Formats: sequence, structure tokens, C-alpha cells
Amino acid sequence: NYAVRSSYTDFLSDVSFLRHYFLITLRRLPAGRWTGVEALTDWLCGFPAVRNVLSPRSAWSLELDGKRLDVEKADNWKTIVRLFVEAMLAGPLYWQGVVDLGLRSGKVKAFRLTDFGAVLLGQRVQVQIPEPAQAGAALQFSADGKLVLNPNAAKADLLQLLSLIGEGSTNPRFEIVYQITPSGVAHAFEAGWTANTILRVLEDAAGKKPAAGLVEMLNRWEQGFGSIHLYEKLALIELGDDYALNELLAGTSLPRYLLYRFSPRLVAMRPEGVEALRLELVEKGYTPRIKTDKTESGG
Repeated sequence: NYAVRSSYTDFLSDVSFLRHYFLITLRRLPAGRWTGVEALTDWLCGFPAVRNVLSPRSAWSLELDGKRLDVEKADNWKTIVRLFVEAMLAGPLYWQGVVDLGLRSGKVKAFRLTDFGAVLLGQRVQVQIPEPAQAGAALQFSADGKLVLNPNAAKADLLQLLSLIGEGSTNPRFEIVYQITPSGVAHAFEAGWTANTILRVLEDAAGKKPAAGLVEMLNRWEQGFGSIHLYEKLALIELGDDYALNELLAGTSLPRYLLYRFSPRLVAMRPEGVEALRLELVEKGYTPRIKTDKTESGG
């Protein structure tokens, strides 16, 4: 079953036009109410713009089951539109859950718009939002120094902070608890948090001041932050003069991976940036020598 026009481009344009008005019609239907395919076809053919497309002047030629149809007869146009409607309903709209189908002898006879389909088609959906229960404090300080989270009352800044400073788990009562770790607090300091801002967020969430031990611990870690950093792996760059470092900092990716300057001729960098820096140095005319525990390359 198909409809053909003298120009295939015009045919696709008209099909797109019909699909547009088909969705407009579908959007006007209430969700959950069954509608007959014949009724929808009549509504669609009732649009003046659709009738203009489905007119003898449109130069369409119609064929059904190998039999040519007279374009002067309105019933023939209605037959083609009904087949188009059935294909749309039983095809993408049904696959996507937009409609439910009512079948008779394997053919689509009726349909209803689903709630999901109403949302997709832009209908206004009435949503009843329940009143929030009294959630209490968002945080509790446990006797063993852990932080017990109440997610129903937690704000975004608290959740962000806990994800930085601690490791989450559940206790035997299925509560969410966080254990503060030195590495986690270091990540928070690197992200711009201070001991005071951390303690203030924790106090606001719990409704009371943190224990003195927690306050002392965070202040001590903050005082020591930056004085010692331990790296399991790093790369050292040894330069031949006192001037090359400034050139590398200005014209390569070295600043992105730089960890520490020991002197104008010796710096430490993150190892993942070594290969990119080597390629940049080669492009600038340098011949860097790469040393590892097992190999040595370059000249």
C-alpha cells in the first residue's frame, strides 16, 4: 500500500506535512481515552491544509494492492490516510510507548494516548507533590567519629563536602555513614575548602557544634597541608642551563603537569605529561633524553 507523487522530494515533503498534522491531532486527545482509527482519520482529513495536499491538483498518483485509485474520489484519499494513521500508530508511536493499541483481526481499530505519550507530546501534566515530612537534622556525629547522613534533609553543599572528605558506607541499621579520611580532606583543601568552612557546613547540617576532637583534627591537617606531599611516581626534568625553564613554561604544556621547582635546572612533573612534553620539545628542535628504570632513549 503506498502513495506516489511525480516528484519524490515533493512526496517526502507531503508525508512530513501529514505527520505534522497527525501529531497535532494526537496532542489534542486526552490520555487514557480510547479513540477509533476511523474517527482520527476523519479529523485529520478535516484540516483544510491537509485537504489541499490531498487534492487532485497535487499531482499524486495512488495505488493500493497493485490497483490504481482514482484521485478524484475523496474515499480513496481517506483510505490512504487511514493506512498512514495505522502505520504511525502501530509503528514508532507504539514502540515508544506513546499509545496503547486496540486490535481486531490483527488490524489497529482503536488506540489511546498513554500518560507517557501525553508528556512527550507536550500536554500539561498535573502532578501532586506530597508535603515533605519533618526530616530532622541532616547530619549526626557518631561516638566513633563518623558522620551519619540523613539524605532526606541534606543540602547540596553538604553532599558535595561529604563526597570529598569521606568514604561512604552503610552501618548495620542501614544508615549512610561517612568516615573522614586524610586524603579526602586534602582533596577538599585542594578544591578551596578550609577547616573553618568544613566545620561550618557540618555544624549547620547537624544543628550543633562538632566534637572538639574533630575540630582539632581538621585544624591540624590544614596547618600541615602543603608542607609535605608524597608521590608514588613522578618525573624529573634536568635542564642544561638556567634559561630553558622559562622558555618551557611559556611555550609548552609543562605548567599543566608541573609539581615542584627544585632549582632553575631541575623540576618535578606528573609522569602522564612526559610524552606530550617530549613531542613539543622535538618540534622546537630539542633532543630530549628520556630515562626510566629500565631504558634510556634520546640523544
